[in-house]
Amino acid sequence: VILKPVINCMDGTWRAHINFFDHEVPCEPKWSNWFRNYGAYILNFAEVAQISKCDMFMIGCELVQTERRENEWRELIRKVRERYTGCITYSTDKYQEGQLKWWDAVDVISSSGFYPINTWDEQLERIYKVVQKYQKPFFFAEVCCMSCEGASLIPNDWTLVGKFNLQEQVNYFEV
Repeated sequence: VILKPVINCMDGTWRAHINFFDHEVPCEPKWSNWFRNYGAYILNFAEVAQISKCDMFMIGCELVQTERRENEWRELIRKVRERYTGCITYSTDKYQEGQLKWWDAVDVISSSGFYPINTWDEQLERIYKVVQKYQKPFFFAEVCCMSCEGASLIPNDWTLVGKFNLQEQVNYFEV
């Protein structure tokens, strides 16, 4: 069992775009405030994961713009480890696996694998280099495409309009 708390913005902004100035600016939202609030949220779920004896706890999902805040993530992981003794992972977004500098702080590397059907070999080769560098297990926390024609070529486009086609999704999962 993996506990994966996910945040979404009320205005529909994708969580990957949560972002603030790198240096604190008066009268502007601040990273320190964001990580304090997000940390409280995650630490609560870390305790739930511990009590529930979850096999793995995911400390974040596709928070791409936050990922450059290495010190804050390392501190949050340290605090999570005080409350949860199981395996910890973070799921970055597609194409971002090689960008994180703090994979060494988690137990497992994971990402969302929304790759075009014809690029999987290339993506796996690229991801394998990250796995080798950090000597960590890896898994895809999310992989899918919609069941409509053309979705396997752009699996992360949830606005795609196409003819209903279950075989498109079957072919995607088989690859």
